[in-house]
Amino acid sequence: MTWEQIVSIEPRLGKLAERASRESNNASSDKCRLWNFIYKPELYKLVGWESRHKELKNPALFEIASRKICDILRY
Repeated sequence: MTWEQIVSIEPRLGKLAERASRESNNASSDKCRLWNFIYKPELYKLVGWESRHKELKNPALFEIASRKICDILRY
């Protein structure tokens, strides 16, 4: 499954990616803190075992989403 397919099932991931994009432009952002305390916990709710969507309850999809957000954050 691709990032785009995942977002089509769970649109809140797209909004999370938009937020990460805005935050990545802030040079003073602590990327480690953002990842560990904001983005990673949110991802757990949206994709992976805690997802409300049966088709997204997959650790491989969590990995795809994690990599995408980390790339956006430049983390």
